[in-house]
Amino acid sequence: MKQIRYFLFLLILAQQAMAQPKTSRAEERAAYWGQFLAFGYEGGTITPYGIRAESGRSDRFIGAFLSFRTSMRFASQLEKYTKENFPANKSEFVGGISLRLDHQLYLNVGAGIGEHYYPFYNEYNRSQSLEKKTYLPGYLGATFRLTRRLNLIGGMSYIAFTEKLYAPEYTFGFTINVK
Repeated sequence: MKQIRYFLFLLILAQQAMAQPKTSRAEERAAYWGQFLAFGYEGGTITPYGIRAESGRSDRFIGAFLSFRTSMRFASQLEKYTKENFPANKSEFVGGISLRLDHQLYLNVGAGIGEHYYPFYNEYNRSQSLEKKTYLPGYLGATFRLTRRLNLIGGMSYIAFTEKLYAPEYTFGFTINVK
């Protein structure tokens, strides 16, 4: 008798489970990861100070990101250096799109504007001055969502990508999702 009641109990549970609408695994993952708006830090080998903002949704293919990075070396500080020991410096503002590859992985592609200072030596006058160059940087990177609140970022920033691609600056950072 106990076995028959147990069997009927399991049968009723199975019918209730079948009556409820089932969500697919993809819908469950999309609901879990959801949309995000993240702010955080992104720095590089030349530009160690930076901020980053990014937004995306796990049910949409395209998101967006903005990044500002700087080396915090200003013209007044750089004037004391000679041509031989001149430090690498630049400031960049980059924006672009985040392409969702998976619920946790986004490919970041962008461009922006940047500037850096370099020493200019006039051999005719035998004088040295500090010159500023503005360029168009390109950015290629990835965002990996570790948890619902924390993202890791890595990428490569190319100086003046319109002229030629060479020696990228590698960037790394993290962001915290506020939404």
